[in-house]
Order: sequence, then structure tokens, then C-alpha cells
Amino acid sequence: MVSVNESKFALQLTCVIHSWMMARRDLNQRDLHAMHRMLSTVFFFYVFLLCCSARDTITYPSGSIGNDGQETLVSEGKRYELGFFTPEESTGFRSYLGIWYYTSNPRIVVWVANRNSPLLDVGASFAITEDGNLKILQRNGTSCWSTELETSKPAYREAKLLDSGNLVFGDTNNTLLTTILWQSFADPTDTFLSGMNMSDNLKLISWESKADPKEGKFSFQLDEGRNQFVIFNDYTVHWANGESSDFFSSERMPDGMTKFLLNTPGSVPHLYSNYTALPPSDYNNKRIRLDVDGELQYWIFDVYRNWSLQWMAPRDNCSVFNACGNFGSCNPYNMLSCRCFPGFKPTSQESWRNGDFTGGCSRSSALCGKNDTFLRLKMMRVGQQDNKFEVENDTKCREECLNKCPCLAYSFVKGEVNWRRDRQPINTCLIWTDVLEDLQEEYSYGGPDLFVRVSKPDTELKAKSCEPCGINVIPYPLSTGSDCGDPMYFSFHCNTSTGKLSFKTQNGTYNVTNIDQDTFAIQDKDVDLCKSSTSGLMRKFNLSLPFKKSSFTLRCDTVAGNFGSNISSQGLVEIVIGWEPPPEPVCTSPADCEDWPNSTCKNVTGNGKMRCHCNSNFRWDAMALKCVQGGSSRKKKPLSLIVGVTIASVIVLSSIFLYTCILMRKKAKRRESQQNTERNAALMYGTEKRVKNFIDAEELNEEDKKGIDILSTLSRIRHALKCTHFLFAASNRTVMSCGYMAPEYALDGLFSVKSDVFSFGVVVIEILSGKRNGGYFSSDEAQSLLVYAWRFWREEKALDLMDETLHESCNANEFLRCLNAALLCVQDDPADRPTMSNVVVMLSSETANLPVPKEPAFFIRRGFSGTASTSSKQERGLSAFSSSKQETSIDTTVALDEGR
Repeated sequence: MVSVNESKFALQLTCVIHSWMMARRDLNQRDLHAMHRMLSTVFFFYVFLLCCSARDTITYPSGSIGNDGQETLVSEGKRYELGFFTPEESTGFRSYLGIWYYTSNPRIVVWVANRNSPLLDVGASFAITEDGNLKILQRNGTSCWSTELETSKPAYREAKLLDSGNLVFGDTNNTLLTTILWQSFADPTDTFLSGMNMSDNLKLISWESKADPKEGKFSFQLDEGRNQFVIFNDYTVHWANGESSDFFSSERMPDGMTKFLLNTPGSVPHLYSNYTALPPSDYNNKRIRLDVDGELQYWIFDVYRNWSLQWMAPRDNCSVFNACGNFGSCNPYNMLSCRCFPGFKPTSQESWRNGDFTGGCSRSSALCGKNDTFLRLKMMRVGQQDNKFEVENDTKCREECLNKCPCLAYSFVKGEVNWRRDRQPINTCLIWTDVLEDLQEEYSYGGPDLFVRVSKPDTELKAKSCEPCGINVIPYPLSTGSDCGDPMYFSFHCNTSTGKLSFKTQNGTYNVTNIDQDTFAIQDKDVDLCKSSTSGLMRKFNLSLPFKKSSFTLRCDTVAGNFGSNISSQGLVEIVIGWEPPPEPVCTSPADCEDWPNSTCKNVTGNGKMRCHCNSNFRWDAMALKCVQGGSSRKKKPLSLIVGVTIASVIVLSSIFLYTCILMRKKAKRRESQQNTERNAALMYGTEKRVKNFIDAEELNEEDKKGIDILSTLSRIRHALKCTHFLFAASNRTVMSCGYMAPEYALDGLFSVKSDVFSFGVVVIEILSGKRNGGYFSSDEAQSLLVYAWRFWREEKALDLMDETLHESCNANEFLRCLNAALLCVQDDPADRPTMSNVVVMLSSETANLPVPKEPAFFIRRGFSGTASTSSKQERGLSAFSSSKQETSIDTTVALDEGR
């Protein structure tokens, strides 16, 4: 490529040779014409190269370029290009003069001239004007950008784009030496290139957006007073490069990057010859850019001819300076990254709810009293201390802080042996008296433990509450050991060496990322959860009472590695867990109930466990965790009422059925086979009237009649059965079919109290689902209601079983508890079924632990005839409750005539 200087030199050489030849009068005319032809060829060759090759220089007066996109400047080595461009994400025509990497796609812009004054139409030009300045002229001739130099003659001035990316504007003064009057490296935009020097009071300013190079709110510069690099967000510190001498420093910028910003060998001097100075090749392929979001990025052009991101800052939300405000602690691995220390609360609750944590936290109580203590925090980052001095040991450091009211926190740094002073170690006590700022948890470069001054009442929320674990306050009834909390909630572990709290489940142990008065969050980041299905994740986090899932969030983050490493990606899933309100506190002596007013230590359930039960005229408020005045603490719920009525109804029906069966067996000894069969039918399938007629029959002896009187107590409460007629809102009868019989009775004639429990379980499942057990279920779904319900339970879709009429009034947790109890009632083995008294406890207590049900006994319907067969118990416990000899419908029912 031929430069303007080279062209000038060629023209001057031609003139010299021509003058010399004209002076040689001894040359003949033919030789003279030959020499003219040769010189003309040389001249036109240079003119051709100058006009047809890409140029890198603008001269006065005809060297301008326009914003029509037809012409640009290209550096000699074809590394950079200068011209007018429109940002790729811009929605309209907005033209800017800029410099970008030659042939980069997409265009990587490193400098913009008129970033705050875009051109809105074509017709503009970039040229050297008559006043000797380099300007961008609009179509009407007005200037929208200028080098703003003093007015001078433009004849010897030129602008040249160098291979370093620097646009230099100088005065040649018709000599081989050029004086630099202005250069783009002294006025950068958002990108630092090799040859620049941050110590020259340079400042990088981000773009307004990816579509607009206007000056944004973030800037990057060297703070010479503190000898550190700083990113500002408007006028506040956004990020600062840490000092190597700090115990609690921010993440440091890589040394190689620091040298790149400060040590710039080969930078363009103010006076040089022919622009020959170039930066070392090691720096040519590096650049630093301040992104629109305030992120400082270090890029290298790798061997694969691609730009590779090597380092960035801030690398996450917590790397932002004082991200959570004063006394606010940041954790980059949590969904909600900011939280307050125990004994502190958000300065503005509304701002924190809206995701603005800059206001930080404030103390809940005043300090400097006998109740002051220290909260021990590990692996923390914190801002620079206000004072430090030598101490003998950690006790002296603690006393020094505790005895002085302005002291907010301290840290003891154990020193190494000093060989120059009696070989005694130099221990240092760090003191904070102003505020604690720039706090971050789980900081891998954290120094010694940090002790924050707090008030004891602020960290002890309730009696028997466990001690805080690091920054986590553990509310009652949650428990980390046998000496605190409630034993039912003993699922937590505090690692005293790291200050981390974990939650133990049957699937594993997970970190607790946040905890408050009614929920806590756990997190799993050890597997690539971004590729997992939602249903798979939910099945993985199985919980047992009293804990219950509240919500879960899946997040896939891109987190920058350290200097020289690649960018890594990991999936994070966070589960928010709640818990059932606790029962009365456990106690072993009356003294244990002193912290729970209006209660007495006693055992009222007969299970051997002593609790602080509320005194008369008081009730336990599980939400407030205290005994309050008033009656029953339980609020009546529609489903509870239904279940209660059902229990009474089933007990009545079961009692009638049981006593009638006893009478049948006695009567069978005194009657013939045919009469016995008739009476069995009358008792099994007859109405209440038939049972009464049977009781009045003459065949009964006096002893039988005496025992039968109880059936007339039972008949008086038959009106209670009307409460259950809603099961099927088209029938006026309470229906019982063979589907309610326990398998041991239907198959072997064995009857017990556990047979009643089975019948009750079937009825409850019918109530919950709004479906009949005797109804028809297609083979692709299920063959009976029990099969249908069991599949929903096994697939963790139990709530989908709920009757639509219960959706508005039914509590989901109560529904699941009822279904769990019902499935326990219909277990195939009577030994696996609870007693009715246990069922009552299961349904009436919100804190009782329910066993996990096994696969229940199943009822198979074989078409519309009673020709079902009995399968073996090896076939997953499936049982048919009908006789192969009967030709009657399997839906034959025993109805209690409600008209009587």
C-alpha cells in the first residue's frame, strides 16, 4: 500500500529527474522521449495505487470520506478500519464515525467520535477543514464533532489510521517528521487498546445501550490516590480492584491485566518519524472493554482467530461494591442474594421487596449494654477496617471492642513469629467503628473470622431456639440438636467450622441458603440440573411431615472463572420449604415450661411424651407459639366436618353389620341350610326394616333378644347418616357395596375391627375424589377407585384426584393428610392398617407423623357379571371381592331406607 508521503516523494523524484534530463543538452530527442515515457509510466503507476487501493490517510483539501458507506480508511496492516456506521441493533438511521476491527463480523467497534451527536441523514463528511481542524460536517456544513485545535493553516496537516487502532492527526510541515496534534488514544470511548496508558488520566465510559454508543452511566479509571482501578456507577463506586495487603479485600485484577493497563511499551510518542512505532505483538491481540452493564471485560484474540473472554468484573451480583448496602450480607449462590445479619433488619422493607438492596440494613436494638455479644461469621469478605493494633491474644481483642461503644466489629489476626523481636508472634486486632460494608458470604478468599457486635435479645427469638449458625438465625421449632427446638423438627445441622447450615432429607443433605420465620430455602448445585425435567426434580426432593414444599426455582447461571480459565456454566435449583405449625413444647419438668407462660408440663395423650400444655381457659396458638386466652384452637374446616361425620357414620354401620353377623352364626346352628342362606341374604343385603323384622322373629331366644336391644340405641342416630348422602348429589340412599368389604372378609370370611377400618378408608377416598368405588374405570386408567387413587399417589399427583367441588374450600395439606390416612386404612394386610382411634388422631392432629402407605388391596371389576376371579397375593395383592358362583351383579347393595 502506498502512503501519501510515498506519493509525494515519487512526484518530487519525477520532477528532479525531468529537470536533470532537460539540463543534459547532449541527449538526443529520441532518448529524451524514451525517458519521458518511462517517467510517465512510473507516475501513473503511483497514481493508480493511490486511487484504486484502500487508503489510511486524509489530507487537505480533497481527502474527506462521506457517511454514505462507500468509503473508509484502512490501516496499513489491515487491522483496523475507520468510517461511518450504524449500530447493528439500532432501529433507525443513526450514523456515527467510528473505528472497528477490519472485516470483523459482527462489527467490533473500539472508538466512536460523535457518540453523543448522531447523524440522522446522509450527506455528512469527515474531513480537514480550513481552520486546520479535523471535523465531522453535516450536510448543511455545520460541525457535530471536532478536534477543537487552535486555528491554523491546514495545508500540511493529515489524519492517519495506524495499525494500533489509533487515529492520529498531525502537522508534517512538508518534512519527514510529523508533530502529533491530537490522537484518539487520548480520548477513548469504552475500549482500551495496546498503546493507551490509564495513568494518563484516561477514562472508559460505557455505551448507553447495545444500540446506542451515547455515554452511559458506568465509567472506569485509575484512582491514583488509592492506587487502584475503580468502576463508577454515576458517582458511586460500582467495583474496585482489591489491595494485596488487605485481609478482607475484593477480588483482585489479574497481574497481566494490570500491566497491560499501566505498562505500555511502544506507545505512540508525541514526536516520531513516519508513524513507525507499534506496540509489541503480545499486546496487539488484547483489548479491555467496559460493557453497558458496568462489566469490565478482558478479551484475547486466540490462536483460533476468535475473541475469547478471559476475565470480567464484577463477576456476579456480590462482586459489586457494597451490593447489599451497609450491614447487608451478599451470597452469590442464593436466588435472593442479600440478607441482613441477625439483630438487623432492612432499612426499607419496600425497597428490598422490589429488589433494591442498596439501602442496606439497620440495627433492631441499640448497643453498648450488658446484653451485647458477638456474632461469629466465617468465610466473609468485608471492607477495610478503621483501626488496627497489636494485641497479645484474641481475648484482648474481644475485650477492647466490647469495652468501647463505637466498636461495631472486630477480627483477630494471628501473626507469624517475629525473628527480630524475641521471636514473639505479632498478633493484630482489626476494629471497625464506622459501618460494615461490602460484605459477602462464602468468600473463598476470606480471611480470619469476623465478630459482629449484636444484642442478645435480637438473636434469641424464642425460648428453646437454637443458637444462630453463622448468619442464619434458626427459629423455633426448627432444631439442630437434642437440646434446642422441637424433636419433630430435628433435621438441621450446623457446621461450626464454616458457619453453614444444612438440611437433611431421605435423598441427601442440602445447603440452607435462606431462612425466616415460616420458610427456608435449600439448594442443589452439585449436578447439571439444567438438563433435568421439572417432574424429576420434584420427585427428587421428597419431604416427610412436618416439612412441606412451598415452591421451587430452577436457575442456570454463567459464572466467570478466574484469570486464564474458561467460562463455566452450572445449574442451580432452589426449593422453598415450609413446615406445619408445632404442637406444645416438649418438657421433662415444670421448669421447662417457665418460658411458656400459662402452661403446665404434663402428658395428656398417654404416649409417654410430656409437653407444656396450656392451662384451662387457654389454648395453644401454633402460629404465635404461645398459650392464648380462648376456646378451641382449631378452626372448623368443611373437609374436617365431612370426615368427622363419615367416621361416626361408618362406626354406626360397622356396629350394625358386626352384631348382625354374630347373630347369623348363632342362628345357623338352629336352622336348616336353606333358612340360613335366606337369613344371610336378609342380613347382608336387606334394609334396616328387614334387620328389625329379623330381630322381632320368634326364632330368637331370650338371650339373643336381650343383646339385641343395643341395635334400638343405634337406630336413633340413623339421622346422622343423612349427612353423607351428598356422595352421589342423584341418590337418596346411603350405599354400601361389596367394594367396601375388606379382602380377608370377602375371601375368607374373617372379620375384625380392621375390617371396619378398610371400609372407612374406601369411603374417605370416595369423598375426596367424588367417585364411586363400584364405578367403571377403563382398563387404560384403572380397574377400581383404589387403583385409580394409588396411581395418583405413587406418581405424586395426589391433588389431581381431588373432587372439583372441593377445590375452593379444601386445604391442600389437609387433603393430602386425609388421602394418606385413607390409603393406610385400605392396606391389604390388616396388620398394616391403623386402628380407628389412630385414624382419628391422624385426621385431627396437624402434627402427627403419618407412615408411608404400601400398595393397597385392589378391587377388580370383571364386566357386568359377578364372574371375577381371585388372584394370588403374589400378583401385587390384587383381590376380587365376588364369588365365581354368583350370577348376581357385583353392584348388589345394602341400602338403609332413609324413609323410615
